Amino acid sequence: MFLKKNDNFLIIFVILFSIFYSYDSFAEEKFNKIKIFDYLDNINEFSASFIQIQENDVSEGFLYIGFERLRLEYTNPSKLIFILKKNRGMLYNPDLKEVQYFNTKNSAGQIFFDLFYNKNFFEDSKIISNSKEISVDKEIDFDDSKYKINILFENFPLNLRKISVGNSDTVTFFSITNHNYNPKLDKKIFSLANPLLN
Repeated sequence: MFLKKNDNFLIIFVILFSIFYSYDSFAEEKFNKIKIFDYLDNINEFSASFIQIQENDVSEGFLYIGFERLRLEYTNPSKLIFILKKNRGMLYNPDLKEVQYFNTKNSAGQIFFDLFYNKNFFEDSKIISNSKEISVDKEIDFDDSKYKINILFENFPLNLRKISVGNSDTVTFFSITNHNYNPKLDKKIFSLANPLLN
């Protein structure tokens, strides 16, 4: 009889602990989503350096955010400029004097644009945090493939540090440094006008 009561107490304790632990994890995840959303939502203009690693290829450049547009400017080993807005993107190769326009919705650029401008981007993501970092995992279906996205934020103070995007074939890493939250950017650098016609 005594053992049976103890067993019942143990079961109730485990159930209550699981409920409180699940609630605590859910509350922490919700808090971190709000924290990340506020951080990204308050970025009006932003610049940073990045290093991109894809397999054995390493590229360097600058990221600019402003006026609901993104500019990825590759400087090494070759010069390329991507400018993205919600439904349209431009790729400009200054060395080859080539310009290509594309639909942002049908490109990997959509991931970057949504990260900064889609308020629902983090809704179906998994967030794990500790005192040093917040890690966000998300899966999306894109171009007939499933992509796994990991976004890493430095915690205290919150800073975007790394983005990785991968499918079954390859993974691309973007490390972000030299954050500048007040760069006072010229709107012209986000122009989608053909630079070859100016």
